[in-house]
Formats: sequence, structure tokens, C-alpha cells
Amino acid sequence: MFKQALSVGFALSLAALAGCAATAEAPDENEPTSALGAETHFAGGWRYYDWDFDCQTGALKNSVKPKSRRHVYRFTAGTATDATFSVNASWPKQLGAFLMVLDESGKLVDWKHSTSGEVTLTAKLASAGDYWVFVSPVWFEKVNTWYSYTLSASCSKECNVDSDCGEGQACALPMCKQAPCKTGICVDLPICAEYTTSDGRYYAKNFAHDDLAAAQAWVQADPQVSTSGYGYGSCESKNAKPCPSYDPPVCGVPIATDQETTYASLCEFQKVVRTAAGSTGESKGKFWAGKCPDGYCAVGWLSPPNVNSPTVYVKNFEAKGEAESWLGSVLSNLSSSEIRNGHCDEPVACPAIYKPVCGTIKSETPKTYSSSCGFQGAVMADAGESGESKGYYTDGACKPVCNYDDPKKTWAAQSPEKCMLVKYYCTPPAVPFSNECGCGCVTP
Repeated sequence: MFKQALSVGFALSLAALAGCAATAEAPDENEPTSALGAETHFAGGWRYYDWDFDCQTGALKNSVKPKSRRHVYRFTAGTATDATFSVNASWPKQLGAFLMVLDESGKLVDWKHSTSGEVTLTAKLASAGDYWVFVSPVWFEKVNTWYSYTLSASCSKECNVDSDCGEGQACALPMCKQAPCKTGICVDLPICAEYTTSDGRYYAKNFAHDDLAAAQAWVQADPQVSTSGYGYGSCESKNAKPCPSYDPPVCGVPIATDQETTYASLCEFQKVVRTAAGSTGESKGKFWAGKCPDGYCAVGWLSPPNVNSPTVYVKNFEAKGEAESWLGSVLSNLSSSEIRNGHCDEPVACPAIYKPVCGTIKSETPKTYSSSCGFQGAVMADAGESGESKGYYTDGACKPVCNYDDPKKTWAAQSPEKCMLVKYYCTPPAVPFSNECGCGCVTP
């Protein structure tokens, strides 16, 4: 990348100086460099110095000489900024001064030359990254002795504290190993948009510094938003603010962990989601008021015409999300559903109203229950604390199962109502009998 960029830079510099009759200079790989104290490279007649150079460096001091008359430095920008480069040289003013800046790929950013030993260039660096800075006398071929020069750099976003920067910016300070400490750079902060919904969802997402409109549109796209907010700074950085100690606990499932956990408050749950969103991403989760129970019982009803008789399905789950998924995807066309905290075999409170139904649980014998609520409680009890069950019912008490083909019985009437209207006698050893199916004589 170095030689490619220098080759492009060399061609551009020749074009820029064509009117000044500048000529190319072949590199001299044998030129001693030990006095410079750092690695150097040659490409296209330019000598590259592998020195640290950025907004915090301040100034570099170097010199030109007959075999080293054009120099290149790599400049590292920590953020998009306006960088001002200045050359102050001791060579004769009539040699002029030349400055040029390329981006990392070798594309020209800006250049400038003067007819004196000084030149200043302010280049707009579009993004963070590495740039190439070219320095030389305009009439470099006339350099026939040693001349010193200073190359300095300053950035429009230099700072010492956050207040030195504009709204939505922070001061990024380099690590200070010894005084005096270098200045920092103002960096644009992202926007963190977050919102909760009326059905217990929470979202957090980072947007670029200038994407407030996109953040607002993202929030407004959800029709169930109940609370929302925007602010400069990454979502993760908002966790520095302590949570209130008086807020009630919630049961939450962050998508990052997919684990149902009790949190001390909604604020504590939101911190977990924000941490997962970090400084560039997004995350979400779902929550419910109160501590997490030790299980959930999902109950779903199907009603005619989707089925012949009202049918109830119940199943135990460890997580509420699993119960919701089962009700929403495994079962379809539900007429009603609910998710109860706790295991399915916990007691069910029913109204004290007698409205009997004839219910069948799984493939068991039909049985009369006091109400449809009582029947549901029986199905839930059958599911226990870890299993599942189902059943259906018809309105009214169960009709008796009558066997009119029993050879030991002689029927005088086949209903209790008709038995009240007939008289009959049994010849011993047969004896009379009467039940819900009718009456007659039975042989012991």
C-alpha cells in the first residue's frame, strides 16, 4: 500500500509542479539513515519516514540534503477533521515549499505550494484512518546542502475536556505517560434511541451522529410505543447512570441471553439490553411485572365450528416465551387463551354456579362436571406440574350408559319417566330394579 500510494503521489506531484519545471529524482537505497533513528523507505524518488504522526504529535523536525530532498509521512486521523499542516524551512526562500495530502488509497485530498520557505495547507480529512503527507522544496533539485525544516499539524477538533467540543461530541484523550499530556480530539457521539411498548417489549439501537431523523422514524414505526427517548452517546454509555432503588422487580428475557431472569427493576433489565447493543449495534428484550415464577401453564380453547365440541388444551412450560410460541404457532384458530403463572396442577378458582357439562379428558370415560370452569381445572390437574393434557365437553350432565341387551335383565320401561306409569311383577328368583336407564326385573 505504501509504494502504491507513493507512486500515485509522485505522479500527482509532478503534474502539480509541471509549471515549475520540477524533475523526478531517483531514490538512493544506499543513503545512510541511521541518524534518523527510524525505519525509512524509498519509492518513486520519495523517502518515507515511518514515524508516529497525528494531531497529538505536535511537530516533526527533519532535514533535506542532496540525497534526501523529498519526504513522506503517514498521518493518522482519529476522526473526520480539518487538519492544518504547516512547513517552516531553513532553505532559501526562492526554493519554495510544497505540501500534499493523499488518502490511504493514494487519492489526492489537497495540495499547496508557495514561493517562500513556508507553506500551510488545511485539508478536510473525511474519515478516521491513515493519510500520506508529502513535503519538499518546490525546486528540490537545487538542494545541494543540508537544510532543516519543521512539519507541524493541528486539528480543528482538538480538545482537553468534553466542554471544549460541540453538542453531541466528546473529547477523546490519548493515554498520558508523562507531563505535559497531549491534547485530545473531539469525536462525534452516536445517538441511542430506545423505547418500551404497551405489551412489554424494550428496544435499544445506536444510530450515527447525524441520523436523528432515522432514529425517530425507527421508534415511530412501532404502533405500540408507550415510552421512548433519544440522546447523544452510545446505548452502552447510558448504563453509567444508576438505577432507582425503589422500582419494583420485573421478569425479563433479553434476546442476547434468551434466558428468563428476575431483575431488580425495569432499569436493570434495560441495562442488560443496552450492553448487548454496545456502541454500534442494537438489541431488544421482553419483560413482565413481578418476579419470574417457577413455571407457566398455557391454556388454549377451541370452539365450534372449528371443532365439534368446545375443546381445551393445557401444557406446562418453564419460560413464558415458550408458552406464547406454543399458543401462537402450534395451536391455531384459538377462540381464547391464557398463560397462568405456576404449574398447571395448581388450584383453579371457579364461580359457584352449577351449570353442568359432560367432559371427556383424553380418552377417559365421560364425567359430569359442575361447570366448564370445573372441567378446565380437571384437565389442568391431569397435566400435572410438567406434562400436558386436553379434553372436550358437551353442555349438560352426562347421559347414563344403558345396556338394554343384558340377558339377566327384563325391562318393563326404558326411562325413569315411563317407570312411573307402569306396574310390573317379578317372578322369583328375579327381583325388581330401577335406575336412570329404566326399570324391570333382574335375575341374581
